[in-house]
Amino acid sequence: MCGPAHFVRTAQAEERIFDKLANKNFLADVRPLLSANEAASFDEEAVRTAFRLVFSAFIKRIPRHAWGKTAETAERLAMTDLVHG
Repeated sequence: MCGPAHFVRTAQAEERIFDKLANKNFLADVRPLLSANEAASFDEEAVRTAFRLVFSAFIKRIPRHAWGKTAETAERLAMTDLVHG
């Protein structure tokens, strides 16, 4: 038997993904999931590139209202293109 459907709102998704980016353990959590070559090159720049891709391709497509702190957080992280792009 299936339970009730659970939907993630845009605001929740944005808050959660920014929290992951801010979490310094995130790199350590992701590296074991990658091949040796990928893990060796998975640095801060790669994280930011992947973050931008996920945010633009998935998070921004979730219907509803954005998280109230998205613009502020994106600016603090020098990623304003996520909001204005």
